[in-house]
Amino acid sequence: MTDATVTSPDVVAEAATDGADGPSVGRLRLWPATLLLLSQLPAWWLLPQLAPDSMLNLFRPFLVPGATTLLLIMWWLLASRASWRERLAGCGLWVALLLIALQCADASLGFVFPVFAGSATAQAAVLALHIPTSRRRSRLLALGAILLVCGGFQTVRLAGMSGAMMPQFISRWGKSHEEALLARRSADTTTARTTEVKLVLPAQPAADDWPGFRGPRRDSHVDRLQISTDWEAAPPQELWRTAVGPGWSSFCAVGDWLFTQEQLGEEELVVCRSAQNGKQQWVNRVTARFEESVGGPGPRATPTFDNGQLFTTGATGIVQCIDPMNGSTIWKRDLVQDSAANIPMWGFSSSPLPSGDLVCVFAGGTGAGVIAYNRQDGSIVWKQGQGSHCYTSAHLAEFDGLPQLLMFSDWGLQSLDVRNGEILWQRELVSSGNRITQPLLLPPNDVVLSAGYGEGARRWQITRQAETNEWQITEIWASRYLKPFFNDGVFYRDHIYGFDGKFLTCIDAATGKRAWKRARRRGSYGHGQLLLLTAQSLLLIQAEDGALALVEATPQEHRELARLPALNAKTWNHPIIAQGKLFVRNGEEAVCFQLPATSAPETP
Repeated sequence: MTDATVTSPDVVAEAATDGADGPSVGRLRLWPATLLLLSQLPAWWLLPQLAPDSMLNLFRPFLVPGATTLLLIMWWLLASRASWRERLAGCGLWVALLLIALQCADASLGFVFPVFAGSATAQAAVLALHIPTSRRRSRLLALGAILLVCGGFQTVRLAGMSGAMMPQFISRWGKSHEEALLARRSADTTTARTTEVKLVLPAQPAADDWPGFRGPRRDSHVDRLQISTDWEAAPPQELWRTAVGPGWSSFCAVGDWLFTQEQLGEEELVVCRSAQNGKQQWVNRVTARFEESVGGPGPRATPTFDNGQLFTTGATGIVQCIDPMNGSTIWKRDLVQDSAANIPMWGFSSSPLPSGDLVCVFAGGTGAGVIAYNRQDGSIVWKQGQGSHCYTSAHLAEFDGLPQLLMFSDWGLQSLDVRNGEILWQRELVSSGNRITQPLLLPPNDVVLSAGYGEGARRWQITRQAETNEWQITEIWASRYLKPFFNDGVFYRDHIYGFDGKFLTCIDAATGKRAWKRARRRGSYGHGQLLLLTAQSLLLIQAEDGALALVEATPQEHRELARLPALNAKTWNHPIIAQGKLFVRNGEEAVCFQLPATSAPETP
């Protein structure tokens, strides 16, 4: 690409005047390259219109520049009218410079470098060929453009991606939030390790505690609480704000204490903080680190408190039972060893589910989709189930009066007898994509499953035949109007509120048809999370950009009542409400707000 120049954007005259740098080039066909460069804009706009729910649209930030690069290479080799010596030499030099730059680039860039640096260098070189100058100057300009772009990529590293798969870069030489936090904590000699404190906790959580992932029923419902919706006159009051390590863990709140998981250097941490001031009380450390280019480093699961014990799952598969009073480990297991499974692409994300004498976690090994451990000593009680990977958690349900454990994985949905792991009923799904959202239970005996990547949602009715005692699964509807990636929805008054991609939506639970969807022109909450305040028919939205919003839970239309900035970076963690306080966090900081009270009557 670097051995040809032109004297106009389209064509070079064959008999141009010789200059000091040598004769001008012969005829180059530049108009196809010009069209390719310009076509990126309509392609970027058209994909969401033509295939809004497809994998193509999801990976648009990679597909559009990648496809442009391939087409530019084809143009250069097949239709540019450059000499074959110029074509082969130009491509060879371009590839060689990219390979050298890749070796020198920060390792965090990974697969992002070939796609983005490859496309940027190719496009920069082609643009240089459009500059009207002599052959030698054009060749040097193209080479300079490639070197400039390659040099630019040497100055950055990847800090993850947004939910829309847009890369987020930071300075290569600046300290990341995690590195700065690690340096501060290393210098802090007061940081507790495990047994330096002994907290007082109840054996069981109170009604307004938040004992695990998405609350006591894993449904994100907040009952009985009433708050003011006029945040202009009475906004939530910030009580404290503190730095935390990276991770997508949410909070577990019991009494005066908060439990969450973080990454710090080569250690995964389970951290206990005071709910009153955010100060660290104890830290449980495990030598383990998981990191991938989209979500970055850190644990994904949320601690679970039950009967005086705290259970955790790390991103590399370390399952622990911890004494919540001082952070000491009671027992520890490794899902990879116990199931012969591989660490999933996005890390182990299943929050432990205690039930009776057992604690259940998704593992993903052959015949070991779920592992049930004895909660007292960590011994394996049973293994059962299909599925090689998933990012959901085991979910308790009851159908026909029988308690069951639901596991939604890449294989499909399975119901297990939580006592012994016996398969009660199951249904395999044709698509085997990533399952990241929890089963949504609808009374009296239905379940809604939803997934992104163009899959959508489906409602199944679960019944047991009296004559045969066999379970029957009947699909009530399938809908394309609810396609969350990792955003759990809620059921309220015959409707489901959740995310269709990055847009908040409401669908009719009886039919699967859309009631409303937040319009594109009015923006979105990104790939955020939500809570349902049942006493007031309110949704509390934690937007991906860190903002908080109050939205009415009504099927009539989208009505945002209030908005408040809370966090300042990508936020995928679930918010929680415990004892009238709102706790939010992301991979950089945690914040506690006192929610404004109201004397308004409870919604009937």
